[in-house]
Amino acid sequence: DAYDNPVKNDIVSFTAKPGGGSVSNANAVTDSAGVAKTFWTLDTLVGINKLEATFAGKPTPSVQFTATVTAGDASTLIVLSGGDQFGFVDTPLPEQLQIAAKDMYGNYLTFVSVQFTAIGKNTSTFSNRRNDTQLTPPRTRVTITLGAFPGENIVQATMGAAPFLTFRFNGYAPILLSSPTAVGGTVDLNWEKNLNANFVSYTVYRSTAPGITTSGTSLAT
Repeated sequence: DAYDNPVKNDIVSFTAKPGGGSVSNANAVTDSAGVAKTFWTLDTLVGINKLEATFAGKPTPSVQFTATVTAGDASTLIVLSGGDQFGFVDTPLPEQLQIAAKDMYGNYLTFVSVQFTAIGKNTSTFSNRRNDTQLTPPRTRVTITLGAFPGENIVQATMGAAPFLTFRFNGYAPILLSSPTAVGGTVDLNWEKNLNANFVSYTVYRSTAPGITTSGTSLAT
């Protein structure tokens, strides 16, 4: 009361603001110490939750409570980019592999630290790995250099107890072309037929310098 005496058997109303979760007892009765209790369950989405406590039917000023909801542990890994590509053997893939993580309620984790492992004999290597917390959503990104042999490169991404992701990147050996010869403003290119059962197509890239990669200008497929 006005003299700091505890008030027993009075009712305190607890109201969670929209998006602020829920309470176990919306109208709690004060005990002999003048204390009213309820359990506050926060919302599942990241953000600020607010709770208001008032004396039911009395003009007493209300009391405001705030709580910050953060993401839980990683439950799902999300591929943002770079998960479906191919390249030349012993060469970095054109794009970085970028992965984010969500908790069980779909909130993106603000700190992501994904680990990468090469599986099998055709071993990929990893470089320029960064945990970018300032990007939206936060992510781990890495540059993958394919193994030295043509064929499949298997990479696994893991973080905590979240199910791992498996990627399969195909590496191809560069085609050695015969020396191009300019004829009337054109260049004739010749190469051997690829007998590999998994082969799909050739793509011709143009570059003004040695060391052509798939980042060059595509001329034809």
